[in-house]
Amino acid sequence: MKLLRSVMMIVFSVILTLSSARAQQPIGQWQPGPKASSVSGSIYSIETWDPDGSGPAPQHFAIGGRIDAIGSEYINNIAMWDGTSWQQMGDGFVPPFSEELGGLQLKRIGNTLFAGVTAGNATTGFSHSLKQWNGNAWAEVPSSTWFAASNRFTVFRHENKLAVYARNDEMPSEQYVIGLWDGVGWSYPVTVPAGVQLFKRAVELKGYWYFLVNKSVYRLNADGTTTEVGVATEPYYPNVSAMEVFNNEIYITGLFHEWNDVPRNSIVRFDGTSWSPVGVGLSGDGSLLRVGNDRIYVAGPVGSGINPDGSVVPSSGFLSWNGTSWKNESSEPVLSPFDLSIDGDIQFARGGFQGTNPVFFNSLATRTNNAWQVVTTLSSTTLNGTAYSTCEYNDKLVVAGSFDYAGGLHIGHVATWDGTMWRSMNYPSSANAPGQLLEHNGVLYTSTSGPSGSTGNYPVLYHFIGTTWIPDYYYGYQVAVRSMAVYEDSLVVAGRFTQPSVAIASQNGNTFAGGLNIGLTQYVQHIAVLGDDLYAWGSFASSVSGVPLNGFAKWDGSQWSEPPLPTLEVGSRPLVANDRIYMYGFDQQAGLVHISAFDGASWEVLYSTPTTTRLFYPSALVWHDDALHAAGTVYPNYPISFERYVDVRRFGPNGLLSSVSEPLYAPNTTIAQINNAMSRGNSIWVTGQFLGSQSVMCERIAELRFTCYPDCDGSGSLNIFDYICFGNAFSSNDPYADCDGSGNLNIFDYICFGNAYAAGCP
Repeated sequence: MKLLRSVMMIVFSVILTLSSARAQQPIGQWQPGPKASSVSGSIYSIETWDPDGSGPAPQHFAIGGRIDAIGSEYINNIAMWDGTSWQQMGDGFVPPFSEELGGLQLKRIGNTLFAGVTAGNATTGFSHSLKQWNGNAWAEVPSSTWFAASNRFTVFRHENKLAVYARNDEMPSEQYVIGLWDGVGWSYPVTVPAGVQLFKRAVELKGYWYFLVNKSVYRLNADGTTTEVGVATEPYYPNVSAMEVFNNEIYITGLFHEWNDVPRNSIVRFDGTSWSPVGVGLSGDGSLLRVGNDRIYVAGPVGSGINPDGSVVPSSGFLSWNGTSWKNESSEPVLSPFDLSIDGDIQFARGGFQGTNPVFFNSLATRTNNAWQVVTTLSSTTLNGTAYSTCEYNDKLVVAGSFDYAGGLHIGHVATWDGTMWRSMNYPSSANAPGQLLEHNGVLYTSTSGPSGSTGNYPVLYHFIGTTWIPDYYYGYQVAVRSMAVYEDSLVVAGRFTQPSVAIASQNGNTFAGGLNIGLTQYVQHIAVLGDDLYAWGSFASSVSGVPLNGFAKWDGSQWSEPPLPTLEVGSRPLVANDRIYMYGFDQQAGLVHISAFDGASWEVLYSTPTTTRLFYPSALVWHDDALHAAGTVYPNYPISFERYVDVRRFGPNGLLSSVSEPLYAPNTTIAQINNAMSRGNSIWVTGQFLGSQSVMCERIAELRFTCYPDCDGSGSLNIFDYICFGNAFSSNDPYADCDGSGNLNIFDYICFGNAYAAGCP
């Protein structure tokens, strides 16, 4: 019995030691970013080719673009896949490339691979070159100087020749031409007239050249004039995506319901005289056309192919037509295809693919036996700009900011992450970058600003319905919406407007009425709702109906008044939670960085630190798991250096902010910052300038995932060891043990923990 008791004591001692170590560790873990990248950079072009023709070497694939690395190997912007591994092709190409004119365009003619390379821009001028791969290095294609400085440069395949569309500076009149390279020399069979010089695609059929321009097809006549031979006429904004020649006919696909005012379903064909349907068409719309294997392939959100007899061929986003009937070409979904190369039985594509594995969005894949095999993913967490706001909408994470790319995909300024892939929300490209996001009554809103110095009628607020952003106008006084809130079931916006006496406005149906009765007359930076009252902060120092308002005002539903002013200067976006308004700020006069709370009657400073120490600078506040959390910046070696990292901290007893995460670092150690935080499920999401922690890469957007509270030891299951872990946390005064959030550790925390344990984990 004594021996058993001794053994139990030893085991219990070991358990206590292990559990105690866990209790002192951060309770949140950074997750790898959504689809961490295998290819670092952006891909402009892909191509297949067989370097030894009928020899034993396997099919090769090439990718070109702004590529820094693949896996752990550095790549100088162009690489090939030989069926087993990636390798750089020769010395590669030195950037910068011009994204305005394609940057780096790859095309195969026979078994020869060509690369059109563009540098410069429209302001400084362009510089083009044409290279040919000889098996070991890139060599200049002879006599390829005629297009060197052209402001247009497109490389494409025309029958068995390489075609280049550019301005020929060696001609007396500097004409825009299509030049054909036959392996020996250049010929210039086509001079492109002004009306079609911005074509998407050019093809030749029965001695005539045809040009796809916007939603129309034009024929180049013998006398140099052009004739429109086809145009998409429905829906109101039709789109034509691709044009190719197959079986001596021109095929067109896109999003349209009518062609030349005749009902057609997103795909048509032209024999040089008349247009005909392709079967009965598609139930969706096509994005890409490619020809090979005596078939024409169409990819995209095509829906189903409908045969001439009305039979329906369901698809997963990839169909082919043999001249008489449709065939489904993929047993797995093909999502948002960007490029497709076909050579014999091998297809090489860039897009999204879903099989037994999770969805691979923006990936490279090969197709054999009707199934796609992902070679490598291109998606990354990288946002190529700053994210200003996040929210949840339709069970998806929505991110808005100044970025254009998310996960390697050109996606615009607003993107959603559904746990598997990034998707564009089609934010208008003409609009300024969005600011705050807010969902109200099932409608998503985002604020923005008019052009700098604008005085015209510009949208400064958009709302999203279905798939479209609809602008809201402010009758000529738009400059910027800086803050939004829901008050008395109406959307209220505030900002800087040019119409007199209006700096805050309330929605009334589909319009906005300025001022909430009389209104504020100057810049309003933030608004928030607490209880039955609306609060506003800004640079206003005026009076309304004789009531002085000094940068902080309260609207009670009928009039403005001045509430108690904060003890220290505040300036952040307010967080409303737990019947309080939380804000952080930098009070220059007091020399303090602080977090303060307002309950409607008075302000309380929850945390402060002298600016001279730079211990922790909060930059975002979030309420998570019944507690206030602050994300911010730490200067561990100040004043010796300004090196810094960012982390997330939980507000605990006695005004302490205990770190609940590993630090996040930036490549440049002086720029790490967090600018937004939100709570979502068991996680806190943050955005800002960072690359990742020491253990996890999560660039510019990161998820800090917390274990279920009663799972104290983080094992993933609830058992006696969690009680032991909690006891050790309680003994060491760890804020984790303050289960009831009272600020004091006592018997009620044990009761609270027991209740949480009994409730279990999701």
